[in-house]
Amino acid sequence: MQAYRNALPQLDGKFFLTDAGLETDLIFNHGIEIREFAAHTLLPDSAGRKALADYLGRFLALAADLDAGFVLDSQTWEAHPHWGGDLGATDEEL
Repeated sequence: MQAYRNALPQLDGKFFLTDAGLETDLIFNHGIEIREFAAHTLLPDSAGRKALADYLGRFLALAADLDAGFVLDSQTWEAHPHWGGDLGATDEEL
């Protein structure tokens, strides 16, 4: 990875977008319930995966329209034992 440290696409001066407020948007603008504000809980079912895909698709389309790059983040940042306990999830489920 060291060989590419200075060749990352986001370092070439081009503008990049990222998503903003996934959980807030899905809860308040689309009426989707997200347990403990943990977006990874949407992954097990097809409706949740579609909601995530639609949300990210809007940002990807905007980036394409602006000829900008896109930094895609993982929606699993709360999928660890600390938060898993709040969700009633086992380590295996996480």
